[in-house]
Amino acid sequence: MANMRAKGERIDKCIRSIHEMGCELAQTSLDAITTTDSRGRITSCSASACDLMGLLPGEGKGKHVSSFYAGGLAEARRVMQLLREAGRIRDYVTDIVTATGRRTPIALSASAIKDSAGRIVGTLAIARNLTDIRRLEDELNRKNRFMANILQDSADAIMTMDPDDIV
Repeated sequence: MANMRAKGERIDKCIRSIHEMGCELAQTSLDAITTTDSRGRITSCSASACDLMGLLPGEGKGKHVSSFYAGGLAEARRVMQLLREAGRIRDYVTDIVTATGRRTPIALSASAIKDSAGRIVGTLAIARNLTDIRRLEDELNRKNRFMANILQDSADAIMTMDPDDIV
């Protein structure tokens, strides 16, 4: 019992150390950075993460991550299953939903934090806001549809040639 308590204290100290050393980085990062405990409750939340989730600084601590995934608890379980299987995930694309219902597309990369016995005791996640990329993709798709309509509906023959004048 005392041995388990000592291990738990070492793990807590390690997580606090990671948080303290990374605090400045986390607070200045443009990407959202969060840590959770083994149950999926947020233990730290960068300024960008708070902005992404529609929270004031400090409001995220203790909240379950499932309350922010568009897929709710089922999606949070799916992410944890991926972390159990591989130890990390990269560029998992989903939406974050704020309490007011605002949806934001993100690419999530996360790693499992494990104790010496290999049990997951928490996670470290970085989420990149994809709103600008999605906006550019939508704009490109609109322009491509416009060009396709011009080519399809033109009364004149249209040919394209490469720089060597080959059709």
